[in-house]
Amino acid sequence: MAVLSSGLFRVEFTRHARRRMVERGISVEEVYDALNQPIQVVYDRLRDAYISVSPRGCGVVYKQFGKNIIILTVLGKREYEVLTAVYGRSRYKVVV
Repeated sequence: MAVLSSGLFRVEFTRHARRRMVERGISVEEVYDALNQPIQVVYDRLRDAYISVSPRGCGVVYKQFGKNIIILTVLGKREYEVLTAVYGRSRYKVVV
């Protein structure tokens, strides 16, 4: 796992998340934008994880343990929209 520090939190990226970032053209800065200035935060009941959506529409799937945030994967705008459309309120709950 790659580890970066963002102010009060320690952010870790799984190998899977790094691969998806490269595949989908999502930068570390965009991940931090999603975490620090989300336009929406959704709780995924099935995975017990959160999805934070950046101003550009990418979704960052993460779990938080105290001051540690583990980035599980990142979703492009299209992937995020498809997931929420397919599963809707049965799986996702809008938090912010």
